[in-house]
Amino acid sequence: MFKSSSTRSFGRMLARSLILAAVMLALVGAFRPSQAAASRPSVDSAVHVRLSHTVNVLKPTPTPTTEPEQVTNVSFTFDGGWLVLHGKNGYSSKGIDTAVTDELDKLNTDGKAIQWVAFSPDGGWVINSDAGFTSLNLPKDFHDKLTELNTTKKLNVKWATFTADGGWVFLVGDNGYSAKGVPQGATDELDKLNAKAKTVIMDIAFTADNDWVVLYDANGYAWSTGIDSQVTDKLKEINDAGTDLRQIVFTNDKITTDKPAGWLILSGKHGVDGLNLPVSLVDKITQLEPSVVATTPTPTP
Repeated sequence: MFKSSSTRSFGRMLARSLILAAVMLALVGAFRPSQAAASRPSVDSAVHVRLSHTVNVLKPTPTPTTEPEQVTNVSFTFDGGWLVLHGKNGYSSKGIDTAVTDELDKLNTDGKAIQWVAFSPDGGWVINSDAGFTSLNLPKDFHDKLTELNTTKKLNVKWATFTADGGWVFLVGDNGYSAKGVPQGATDELDKLNAKAKTVIMDIAFTADNDWVVLYDANGYAWSTGIDSQVTDKLKEINDAGTDLRQIVFTNDKITTDKPAGWLILSGKHGVDGLNLPVSLVDKITQLEPSVVATTPTPTP
C-alpha cells in the first residue's frame, strides 16, 4: 500500500504519541492507590490481630485525609476493654467481643458512618450507624425502649449509656431523654436542661460509683458532688478557653480491680485529655491525634 511522506510522518507522530501516553499512564498508575488502599488508607487490611475474644485492631476510614482522623467517640466495657471510633467509620479496639468488631468491620467495608457504641454491664452492646442499630444481649427494657424511640417514633437517638448497676439513659433529639435506674440528681439535671427550649444536651456519663457529668450546648457542663476535682478543673479550663466539649467518658475498672477510675474528655477538633487510662489506649490515641501532649492522658499499667 502506498503511503505518502506526510502519511508516514503522521504515522510516526501517532506512534510516538501512543508510546508517550502509555508511559504517562504507567506513571499515573504507579501513584494511584489500590482499591484496598482507597478503602483503608492507613494500613493494609492484613494488619489485623484477632486473639479469640480479645481484639486489638485498627480499621481506618475509607476516605483518605491529609490530617489526623478525629477521634469521635470512646467507650469502655465493664471488664477492661476499650473502643475508639475515629473519622467516618474507622475504629481501634482492645478487649472487645469479636461479634462487635465483626459488625464494625462490615460497616467499615460498606462505607457506613458509625456514630457511637455502648456496652452494658452484662456484656451486651449496641452500635448506632447509618445502617441503623445493631445490638446483642441487651436488657429487654433497654431494647424495647430503643425500638420504641427509633423504629416506632423515628426519633434521633444520639447517645446511650449504662450505669454500673444496669441503669441506662438515651439522649434523644436536641434535649430529650429517656432513662431508667439512674441517680435522681442526673434526671433532675436532664429535666432542667430539657425545660430550656434552645438548650442542646450533648452527653452524659457515669462513673462506677454512679456519679455523673452532663455536657450541654457548646461547652456547658454539670456534675454531681462525687466527681473528682481533676475532672471539673479540666472541664473549667476547656470552658474558659471557649472550646467545644464533645464527650466525657469514665472507665469502669473500679468494678473489678483496685485501679483508680480513669476519665477521658474530647474537646474541640482534636483535643484529648485524660487520666489513669490504659497504656494501650493512650498509645492508640497518640497515634490518631499526634497533637496530644504526652503528659495529658496518664496511663495505667
